[in-house]
Amino acid sequence: DEEGEGEEDEEEEEEEEDEPEEKTGFLDQPVITEGRRNRKSIERLVMSGMSQHTEKKTIEYQGAGTPLGDIEKIAQCMERIKSDSLKPLHRVLYGRPGSSHLVKRNIRAFQGFGFAKESVEYTKKTAALKKFPVKGLKEICKILCVPSGGLKDQLVEKLMEFLVEPSKKGAMGRSLVKQRRRKKSGEL
Repeated sequence: DEEGEGEEDEEEEEEEEDEPEEKTGFLDQPVITEGRRNRKSIERLVMSGMSQHTEKKTIEYQGAGTPLGDIEKIAQCMERIKSDSLKPLHRVLYGRPGSSHLVKRNIRAFQGFGFAKESVEYTKKTAALKKFPVKGLKEICKILCVPSGGLKDQLVEKLMEFLVEPSKKGAMGRSLVKQRRRKKSGEL
């Protein structure tokens, strides 16, 4: 009998160990708890058709004109002007304002638009230029050394003629215009 009672006691102890302990309520737990809370892992949403890095669309125009940086008057004018003032011109040439450290380099490398006067792109660029105020158009003319006299439509036409095929002849500096006026006034 003694052996039978011992086995029953062991079985009762094992049953007690298998029973879960009673959990205490939130308010009954100690104020200070140790350890860190378990953080949930985050699952990122990944689109299957799209790549991780979107490449910026670059617009390169390879016109037949000389690069703007090779024209002396324009190069001198660009040295004096801050890159923030050149962003409207960059927007006209490339369709976006451009970052501060690349604006001057991109403008110097511009060789003209690669399209003809009768093309759809030409009309789009003229429409974009017509959105600028007259003051902004005159500043662009000043940078490019294009004569800045006349009405808004005339300014847009002068700029587009120059930008389709930039050349040293098209970029008349202010000093040349003043010299011609002085010569004419001296002859009178």
